[in-house]
Amino acid sequence: MKNLFLILFILAGCVTAAALTTKQMDSQKNTLPKRSKYTFRTQFTLNDSGEYIKGVTVEGWANGQKTDFVWSHELWTKQPVDNKVAWVKETDINFDGKADLLIYLGYFGADGEGGDVYQAFVWNDKQRRFEHVEEFNQLPDPVFNKRKKTISVDYQLDYRTHVTGVYKWEDGKLKWIDGEVSVIEYEKDNNSNYIIE
Repeated sequence: MKNLFLILFILAGCVTAAALTTKQMDSQKNTLPKRSKYTFRTQFTLNDSGEYIKGVTVEGWANGQKTDFVWSHELWTKQPVDNKVAWVKETDINFDGKADLLIYLGYFGADGEGGDVYQAFVWNDKQRRFEHVEEFNQLPDPVFNKRKKTISVDYQLDYRTHVTGVYKWEDGKLKWIDGEVSVIEYEKDNNSNYIIE
């Protein structure tokens, strides 16, 4: 009988400890800022001559205090210091009604037929934090269709390769659902000139 009381006492202690841990987690979550409280500050890293921006750092702020959101990256293409690009865009990219975050990385593609690329972070409302979407920086000039809840791209990868794609969010992940990669084949004529078929 003594052993039964001891076991029950230990079990009651475990349940109480688990309840306290859950309360602590809920309490911590309640101290994290809501999405609507976030603002962002941008800092730049310049090249040695100071003419071009070669890197960007974005910090999240809420209620006048720095949050744990800090993201730093070297740009894909250097940008003039006076570039008027929107470095940070707050827009709903996963169609859940909450503003997510796009950070400008530069230009991707060939012969002016590529597009601007972004690093993306989606807002997780349950965790009250931004989550990085690794594959998003492979989508130049993304076009958002809110009605269909899709993201489309159409760009020239290099002088021979044209890419189209349609992406959709499935289980919190960005998935390719349609599109194609077209490669232009060249042949030489009798004068060693290239001809497009």
